[in-house]
Amino acid sequence: MAKLGSTKKPAIVRVQTFERAEEITAICEKNNWEVIVGIEPDRVEDISDVEYLLNP
Repeated sequence: MAKLGSTKKPAIVRVQTFERAEEITAICEKNNWEVIVGIEPDRVEDISDVEYLLNP
């Protein structure tokens, strides 16, 4: 099974603003994690994959 944050299993997050997407992307780049960020202003933010990676 692929590790979360890898190329085969990137972290997937949903944010409401472009600025928040940049913050999440910067965190993932700093830790060499692959991430897919969706900007959806009308949906609830979901960054649980990144939170899991930060606090395994």
